[in-house]
Amino acid sequence: MLPPRRRLRPHALFPALVVVSLCACDEPAPSPPDASVDVPAAIDRVDTPDREVTPDSPSTPDDLGTPDRLIVADTPAPLDVLDVPAADRPAPADVMVATDASPARPRSVLIVIADDFGVDSAGFYADRDGDGTPDDGRTYAPMPTVADLCRRGVTFRQAWSAATCSPTRAQLLTGRFPFRTGVVQPVAGPDGAIRPNERTLPRVLDLNPALDFAHANIGKWHLGNSTALGGTMAPNRMGWSHYSGNLSAQIASFTAWDRVTDGLTERVTEYATTVTVSDATAWLDRQRPGRPWLLWVAFNAPHSPHHLPPASLVTTTLPGTPTDIMRRPAMYFRASLEALDREIGRLLRHPRVASDQPLVVFFGDNGTSGEVVEAPYDRTRAKWTPYQNGLHVPMCVAGPGIAGARPSDALINVVDLYPTVLDAMGAERTTWEASGQPIDGVSYWPFLRDATVAAPRTTNFAEAIAGSGATPSSLGRAARDERYKLLRFNDGREELYDLTNDPRELTNLRGMVDGDAALRAR
Repeated sequence: MLPPRRRLRPHALFPALVVVSLCACDEPAPSPPDASVDVPAAIDRVDTPDREVTPDSPSTPDDLGTPDRLIVADTPAPLDVLDVPAADRPAPADVMVATDASPARPRSVLIVIADDFGVDSAGFYADRDGDGTPDDGRTYAPMPTVADLCRRGVTFRQAWSAATCSPTRAQLLTGRFPFRTGVVQPVAGPDGAIRPNERTLPRVLDLNPALDFAHANIGKWHLGNSTALGGTMAPNRMGWSHYSGNLSAQIASFTAWDRVTDGLTERVTEYATTVTVSDATAWLDRQRPGRPWLLWVAFNAPHSPHHLPPASLVTTTLPGTPTDIMRRPAMYFRASLEALDREIGRLLRHPRVASDQPLVVFFGDNGTSGEVVEAPYDRTRAKWTPYQNGLHVPMCVAGPGIAGARPSDALINVVDLYPTVLDAMGAERTTWEASGQPIDGVSYWPFLRDATVAAPRTTNFAEAIAGSGATPSSLGRAARDERYKLLRFNDGREELYDLTNDPRELTNLRGMVDGDAALRAR
């Protein structure tokens, strides 16, 4: 049953919600966003009395850490927001395992990124009763390693990424939304690449020499390799002391691809997922015993090209012919995920990882790609789009300092991982907050280390405003609170969904506001 009409007033949906980035700021250049777009009563531009918000305006101390900024006043009491209707949710006792908070900080941090991996493809997110198997009758890839990792940490059930890979990676690297970094779509060529002056994660660590962190980036880069960024040295020029992987959006083949290692390119014929882990463990082997480290491992899998992984990594008996792959891509997508899970297991079992016990952060970089999305989900509302299947990704954090294994309905964005990781590693806040580059992310480290602390974000925001992989009519921006989600598309249309009772966004409620002039006026 739909909520009462009085609940559908814009200001009731987003109490005093202010979203500067829902303005028409499609151009990634650092000029101020255009504020000329007419917005609903609940959504207005944020300006301080004597300054206009621009992509590089400093943030104010009381901002919430969302796009300069999502500010919510008179927020209603938090509502449970799982990826299933309220009636189907387990009781809290069925899913909550609380332990005492620990004051410990991790000595090292391991970030693991799966490519094109949305919640709809994660069987452990469909395990609502906690018995280790999905409860919705759908077929999923076996991923026991990642499922166990999430069970041992905090699993965020309402995490958002950007709708495509480059913007998400830029958010993680800088703590800033796409309209600030200029990375608003997948990077292709010199245009739209990350700006050279961003204060990236490794650059901040280098500004904290007393911490003595080693750092490396392994796997898919996809943030640009123009001459301005240093060409094949782009990851190193952006701060990483070591890089090994592929620079582009995808590899042509998982068994024939070009690997760049600190600027040098070579042809590789080994399985890419395996090579990524081998490169990561080789770097760990070279690190001085006892030295803390930050290791970013970004897999190409399960991104296309869809393929049959090596027999040692999968349990499937698929033929692997080009014809069969074209006919049943979703089955090969699941095989790629199974192989990915096994290789993540090899990484986590490495002696240096086992002995150093790092904080492990795992997430998908955007929603599942449409060609492998399966019923009941809509493949036209997947990766590239601001619908849930484009933004809603698995995310979990496990390791030292985490206050007990627990699922969480807290809203979180990939952009929040930047301050969270730096906070967990003990970086001085002035080295990343006082750079003159506003940080949109907000640290979840206090929330992770103490189960009694409220999540810092009560609203979320995402952009999917450009890209060749979606129809123009499906590109736009999204904002949500604990229950409602508003989408504004580039063509000016708006859609409104009650995610508590309609997690698949089947019933657009926006017309109930537009159709009642008196209600809209209020």
